[in-house]
Amino acid sequence: MPHRLDPLLDPESIVIVGASTSGGMGSRLIKNLQHGGFKGKLFGLHPKNKEAFGVPCYPDFKSLPENIIVIPSDSGVSSYLLMTSSICGLFYGSI
Repeated sequence: MPHRLDPLLDPESIVIVGASTSGGMGSRLIKNLQHGGFKGKLFGLHPKNKEAFGVPCYPDFKSLPENIIVIPSDSGVSSYLLMTSSICGLFYGSI
């Protein structure tokens, strides 16, 4: 029987906010998820990048193709993400 926390603990897809290849937190999160064996879909959120390490990037939440778990790459944007992602009907998590 599915548990109500399954979408958070075992998500089917994740978006990395601030996804890039520049060596910052966004690129480290993508690499860790890829090398850690995450089996779901990965998406990036970045206003300029079209992809990062093979992960497709989108300019804003409304452009994302499906409901996802949101993982910010910078704690300074967490409150904005909480508000914006909930308006779009997305789950929000912070690591």
